[in-house]
Amino acid sequence: MAKYYNEPSHTFSEYLLIPGYTSKECIPANVSLKTPLVKFKRGEDAPISLNIPLVSAIMQSVSNDTLAIALAKEGGMSFIYGSQSIEDEAAMVAKVKSYKAGFVVSDSQLSPTSTLQDVLNLVEETGHSTIAVTDDGTANGKLLGIITSRDYRVSRMSPDLCVTEFMTPFENLITAPENTTLKEANDIIWEHKLNSLPIVDAEGKLLYEGEATMSGSGYPVAVSISPNGELLQIAYMYLDAGVQKTNVAFYNLGPVGANSADYLVRVQEYKDLLIPYVQFMNNETSFAVGDSMLIMYKGDQKPVPQAQFLYDQEVKAVFYNENYIGLIFYAQTGNSLYMMNVYNTDCEQIGTCYFNIEYTDVVFTKEAFIVYNDAECTVMTYKNEQKYSGSFDTSVHLLLPLKTAYKYLLVTGDSLDTIQLK
Repeated sequence: MAKYYNEPSHTFSEYLLIPGYTSKECIPANVSLKTPLVKFKRGEDAPISLNIPLVSAIMQSVSNDTLAIALAKEGGMSFIYGSQSIEDEAAMVAKVKSYKAGFVVSDSQLSPTSTLQDVLNLVEETGHSTIAVTDDGTANGKLLGIITSRDYRVSRMSPDLCVTEFMTPFENLITAPENTTLKEANDIIWEHKLNSLPIVDAEGKLLYEGEATMSGSGYPVAVSISPNGELLQIAYMYLDAGVQKTNVAFYNLGPVGANSADYLVRVQEYKDLLIPYVQFMNNETSFAVGDSMLIMYKGDQKPVPQAQFLYDQEVKAVFYNENYIGLIFYAQTGNSLYMMNVYNTDCEQIGTCYFNIEYTDVVFTKEAFIVYNDAECTVMTYKNEQKYSGSFDTSVHLLLPLKTAYKYLLVTGDSLDTIQLK
């Protein structure tokens, strides 16, 4: 039965939801999704628990060793399906149990009698350009050397050339012992700029290959993709011994990244810095906005930090295009309400400007920038010179710069208008 209320109706925009107090401890790292998997008595802990409440269906087309490893890495579990032999079930369990996070058993190895043609065939088959050379050609044989794409040139070398002629011999390799932890392996990989790290036992037999990975390194809080779709930038936040840190990672999804584990080509660590915003300006320039610092990166394959700019107040808004970045703050001096620092793709701060208009958008051009809302706009140069300030006759939805200097297109609800400033 319908019920009528004798009071004015309201829309969502008329309400303001005030959040409760959020302390520094209220972060994703302190959230527990631990879930009991089996029955247990009150007052006791469950014999088997999951870190996330997620398991796979007991189906042959769903549950296998690959999914079991993937779910286990996230805190879940996979079940073995019964429509297979006991031997196959045991082999599947053994494969999962022998998996070591961040370490993989080599699937690309050759014997010392193999040739360059064998290398080329194996690369084509597996897609991996790093190949181990072991005494018996198996994944756990005695390691004799490593071959990467940097060790040979197809145009200059005979396909019949033996791998021992151009591989990097064991005595020149950087390896690690079998008790090496994932963190230690990652440190060695970053320090020596390796694609992978061979893990060997006391007899020199190959056990695993440690790969650089961001797995378990925090929570992704910001992501951006370059315009050409080749580079990916992600900011990860995590706690290390109570210290807040952020990693800014770059992934190259093109040919350059294919030789790196997980396509990861660069990681920069920042202590006591939260970075909630990252963005590509163009295919070779990106930036990260932290709570106390702006970092700019350059490079179209493996971006590197080029400049850092410190500030001691909260960033209210970020605007950018392919050539400029604008960070807006509350103005702390003078009669202006807002202050904006402007940076270019040469990683230079080219101006600090002040204005009072309540902004909806900021548009950058070569000569100036425009701050506007639906009722008014201000045009200023990067030297803080005001070129124009005024109101619109009708509500403006969008303002676009044209090729001519100080000429703009105004998009309203029912018209397109062009204005030219003198």
